[in-house]
Amino acid sequence: MNYLENVFQKIYTLIESVKSIKNQIYNTCTKSQSGINGKKIQYLAQRVDGKKIPIDRKL
Repeated sequence: MNYLENVFQKIYTLIESVKSIKNQIYNTCTKSQSGINGKKIQYLAQRVDGKKIPIDRKL
């Protein structure tokens, strides 16, 4: 039983580190700026012409 607990603990720590890396990538790819109504608008990218593409835009 101790072996299985060890394996599950390693799997759990691996999943947690993957989640942490995903959050770091997400946070570096998005920039938040103040919107018109005090809301935070997160942008996914900035186009060549200078327009920013919001994350929640409708396709």
